[in-house]
Amino acid sequence: MDHSGNLYGATYSLGSHNEGNIFKLSPSGNGWTYTDLYDFTGGNDGAAPTGSLILDGDGNLFGTTLRGGSSTNCYQGCGVVFEITQ
Repeated sequence: MDHSGNLYGATYSLGSHNEGNIFKLSPSGNGWTYTDLYDFTGGNDGAAPTGSLILDGDGNLFGTTLRGGSSTNCYQGCGVVFEITQ
C-alpha cells in the first residue's frame, strides 16, 4: 500500500495478452477503482509475474516473472526482473 492508500497487485495469466498484468486499486467512495498498469506480452518483458511486488519511495514497482525474457537457454525463457514507473 502506498501513502495514498492505493493497493498494488499482479495476476499470473490475465491482462490483454493472457500473460499476466500489474494493477492498482485506488480507494473510491465505498469501493475501489481498478487501474491496469501493465500487461505482459510474454516476450522480453516477461510473463507470469510471481512473488511479491516491491514499492519504493518514489512510487516505482519492482517484481519478477516466471517466464519470458531474452534467454534461449532455459525452458520458456528464464523470467525477468521488472520496474514499473508511475
